[in-house]
Amino acid sequence: MASTLKVDTITHTGGTTGITIDNAGRTQTPNTVCVRVSGTGDYVSMSNELMKFTVIVNQTGGSNYNTSTKLFTCPLDGWYEASCHVLTQSAQAGELQLQVAGTTVARQYMHNDRGMNAHNVIYCSANQTIGWYWANTGSIHYQGGVDAYSSATYRLIG
Repeated sequence: MASTLKVDTITHTGGTTGITIDNAGRTQTPNTVCVRVSGTGDYVSMSNELMKFTVIVNQTGGSNYNTSTKLFTCPLDGWYEASCHVLTQSAQAGELQLQVAGTTVARQYMHNDRGMNAHNVIYCSANQTIGWYWANTGSIHYQGGVDAYSSATYRLIG
């Protein structure tokens, strides 16, 4: 037996809006776990360490990114999308690693180039941490904020 639910908003009993549906059927989930981070400085020296993403540009769904540790903490068990964009000072070889709880789970490599983009979808347990690790030496161009040259995003997708 099929039925139709006709509502504009689905709200938790505590009052938090979970989903809003407009008259065209488009949905918004205002508390989606998502954060975009960047760093500061024009060219920052890096050597085999977590990317220096110390500025939270946008964040919804809780305070899941720690600017001191440079790690995102997964609030729930589920699938997460992690993306990172890096611009170096000059053409070079480099390796960007996605780490979950300190263990490398994915790698992206560039050879004799200035820019790199990495994107992965991974399953994590609640309270596991995710971070991007620069496995090389060189200078990264951050120029933090909305128009950052180097940035990362983390998002719960289900």
